[in-house]
Amino acid sequence: MFLSIVFGSKTPQLSSRGRTCWICEKRNRNISKFPCFLRTVNCLFSDKPVEGPFPGRFGKWYLTERDVFEVWCYRGSLGVSSLCLGISLVLANFFPDIPHRFLDLSIWLSTLSLYVALWYVHIYAKVLKQTLQILWFVGVVGMLFVQFSSESNGLVLETVKHPSSLLFSGWTLIAFSGLLFKEAFCYRQYEAILLTFMVPALSIGHFLSLLSAETANILSFFTSLSYIYFVVRKFSSPVVNDLGDKSIFEFLDKQTP
Repeated sequence: MFLSIVFGSKTPQLSSRGRTCWICEKRNRNISKFPCFLRTVNCLFSDKPVEGPFPGRFGKWYLTERDVFEVWCYRGSLGVSSLCLGISLVLANFFPDIPHRFLDLSIWLSTLSLYVALWYVHIYAKVLKQTLQILWFVGVVGMLFVQFSSESNGLVLETVKHPSSLLFSGWTLIAFSGLLFKEAFCYRQYEAILLTFMVPALSIGHFLSLLSAETANILSFFTSLSYIYFVVRKFSSPVVNDLGDKSIFEFLDKQTP
């Protein structure tokens, strides 16, 4: 029960199609906690219910316009992240003479998109969500250090040539693994479960120089394809799947002093 409250539960079942106006003041106050560039866009959407009510652990709740916006931001950011990662692998393996800055650009776009996903992901325990965001930030600082301290100023080249550089930049992969664990725990999708093990295994294998170049390439492509497939399946699932039980968020908000 504790893990269910921390990470979320399976999709709630729709009980009716009520259209009564309902505004959650607590959710409105949370808008001020968004970064300024996300806050402006988020304010364009209201707390007007679009679907519901749904039965929750602490009462009925409604799906609002802002909920839909946040879920699609989460899914869209994962989509951009997965595509950029796939593009970087294709460029590195099929266009070896391409300037390394294009590889770095793809990785940076994937990493920045991951931040948006970490911001919009719905995790009941805020401390866990904030921990993932902090790990991401530490990893980004490490990525900048690796890139600008290398002779070539190439993030990807430096990481491939010197696996120990993951000691600085690999924290973003830990944050990514945490996000995947949440998805695997909540929805039991086999590709999410597979990615939860593949990303750490690939990262640790490279860091300890346990993988040959050919093996690392094969595992990287397999992981990238699994990531893309995982995102595609999310786009086809109901919005409430990524929202969880909203009544738990409201209950936890009320407990916050």
